[in-house]
This record gives sequence, C-alpha cells and structure tokens, in this order.
Amino acid sequence: MKLNVLAIKRLMANQQLTNTELSKRSGLSRQSISVILARGSCSIINVGRLANALQVDIEAIVNL
Repeated sequence: MKLNVLAIKRLMANQQLTNTELSKRSGLSRQSISVILARGSCSIINVGRLANALQVDIEAIVNL
C-alpha cells in the first residue's frame, strides 16, 4: 500500500518520535521503519501498525 511519507514524517516530528521510538510503538524493527519510509509503501498490516503507533486513522498516512 502506498504511503504518504511526508505525512508520516510530520506526525513523527509533531510527536518528537525517532525511527527507533516509532519502531518500539509499532512493533516493527527499526530497519523495517527505515525501509518502509524509503520505499514509501508497505503491507496493509504494517500500515495499521504505523497508524496505531502514530495515533491516527489509516487514511491520514496513505495515498488513496
């Protein structure tokens, strides 16, 4: 699923989250977070994990 990487990075900045902290919150590895942000896409399961970790709806971080 295609992600809005800019929106994710803005949310991370607003919450003062590093990739490491986002990985802890989401249950994904730090390396996975880096790959997801670099590629701009991931599975729907991981989209859900990221949205939960950032405390937003899925629609806030995906390109529909």
